[in-house]
Parts: sequence; structure tokens; C-alpha cells
Amino acid sequence: MKKEHAGLIEPIELKERFFLHYGVRHPEYYYFHAHQGMELLLIHQGQGQIVIGDKLEHVGSGSLMLFQPYQLHRIHMSAGFSYERSVLLFDPSTLDAKLESFPALQRFFRMLWRSELPAQHYSLGELEREAKLALMHGDQAIQAAVADRRLEEMTLTAISLLQLIRRVFPADASDMDYFSQIPRTMGYTEKAIQWIEAHFTEEFQLARLAEELYVSPSHVSRLFHQETGATLTEFITARRLREACLLLAATKLSVREISLRVGLTNVPYFGKLFRRNLGMTPLQYRNSRSSGE
Repeated sequence: MKKEHAGLIEPIELKERFFLHYGVRHPEYYYFHAHQGMELLLIHQGQGQIVIGDKLEHVGSGSLMLFQPYQLHRIHMSAGFSYERSVLLFDPSTLDAKLESFPALQRFFRMLWRSELPAQHYSLGELEREAKLALMHGDQAIQAAVADRRLEEMTLTAISLLQLIRRVFPADASDMDYFSQIPRTMGYTEKAIQWIEAHFTEEFQLARLAEELYVSPSHVSRLFHQETGATLTEFITARRLREACLLLAATKLSVREISLRVGLTNVPYFGKLFRRNLGMTPLQYRNSRSSGE
């Protein structure tokens, strides 16, 4: 991925019910992206930060991340460190059907799929080797499998990772209410992301954000860029475009109505912004979703 690419948001469409990319090396990653599947990402090498919704997490070797469907996220790896990772992306409804014989694991998976989670970043520690082996063996089995066996091998790989997450998850079902009441200390960047999540449908005013965080506008702008690798404007734009994609795919609202709903009162500008970042007009995007492309 090149930084000079015009788009800010990478809309990954799940063409198959599962796919696995094992041990891929990357330079810094610049895109915000989201997709209709669930994603499990394991970092083998590197360190940096990841933005998940309104949270900022510091990640490194042995970090396993879980992203829910359509959840906007972005990885910003630190310069000077090799970045290697594996990604498993899958249709959650397909895996859910395969878990019918394992009711406890299925309940846990449905919580990961549909609920507000106390954690989506898991430091595996000594379990990192187990996760890496599961992905490596899964990748080898998938490559060697005939067509009708690929789905089975993908499912087994997903179940292996799901069991690892259950072992490191910070709460079992009985503790969920307790963990949800524990306040989380947030830095200025996390507070800015949370504020944007609540106000991205409004006209953005940097002075208002800075005032509510009790810092100067220049300080919050500089800190946000240092910690996420993106400017405030880039993040807000990506968040608005992601919302617009969801509304175009899931509703019959007009382009004008959607533009206004995501905080852009200049409708022609919304159209240009959408095309520049997604490579198509809003109506073309809607038609592509309805036609299943």
C-alpha cells in the first residue's frame, strides 16, 4: 500500500466466506478500512498503534486483534520496525453455523460478533507461538486442499484462534457486567476519537474539540497525528465516508440526505470526496452493493 494513494478508506469486500493471508510483510499501513466480515489479525513483528472505533491501542509482536463487521480501524506501525502479520477474514454467519455442535464456544463467539466488548486487543504472551502455528498450519492445509476442503480447513483455523481468544479474554460471561463498569483511563487522542464518534455528523470545529479536552488546538492536532499517523481531518473524513457507505448499502436515502446525515452540507463536495476516496460515485457504490459485486 502506498501512502500517495488518493483514498483514505479501503473498503474490503469479502468475496469468499473465508480468506487467510499468512506472514505478510508490510511497510507502514496508511488506510482506514472496514469490511462486512470479522477479522482476526496477529502481529508477528513490529510495533505501533491501532485505532479501533473510538479506542487507541498500542500493539506489538504477539498482539492479536479482533475487528467486528463494519468496524472502522487503522494500523499505524512505527517506522524503523519490520511489520509482519497474518490476517484471517471470514463471514461470521458461516462460522456460527459450524459451531452448532459446540454451544459454549458458539455463545462466546456470538458475544465477540455482536456485543460491546471489554477488549479487542489481546496480548498473547507465551501463546503467540501457538497462534502462529495454527495460522501456519492452516495456511498450508488450505493451500493443499481441494476446493471442497478449503472451507473446512478455514473453519478449523478460525476455531483454533477463537479458543485462544477465550483463554486470554479478560472476562467470562458471568463477569461481563463487572468489567463494563470499570472506567478506562484515556489519553487525549482516545478522547478526541471518542468525541469525533459522538460528533462526526456535525460541522467539525477544532476549537470546540480542544476546548472540551482542555488543551490547545495545535496540541491536540499534533498529538493525534503523532499517535495515529493521520490528521484529525483525515480521520473525520474516513469516519464520514464509512457511515455513508453503510447508509448507501442499507437504506434508500438519497445521496443528498446521506451527505447531510454524515455532516457534509455541501452535497457536490460530498460526491467528489466519495469518488476520490472510493473510486466511484455514491450511486455507483449503491448499485455495486445491490448487485452483489
